[in-house]
Amino acid sequence: NHNEFPEYEDQEHAAFFLGPVVAYRQENWWAAFTFMTQIYGDNKVSPDPDGDSNLVLDEHELINARLIVGISF
Repeated sequence: NHNEFPEYEDQEHAAFFLGPVVAYRQENWWAAFTFMTQIYGDNKVSPDPDGDSNLVLDEHELINARLIVGISF
């Protein structure tokens, strides 16, 4: 879930993402990969900038893929 509040005032939009996470860990390092798709978005501004009332595509991607790697020291 990502919410945008410009200038800490009224909410501009909200976007909800859902997807699996695959994680791997060794003694000195770890990695996590996630593939998420936007399942719902709500633009609070009018008119809707991206033309889709159920997604926020002007501020967010439809699909997000992330790889996070950590090293223990």
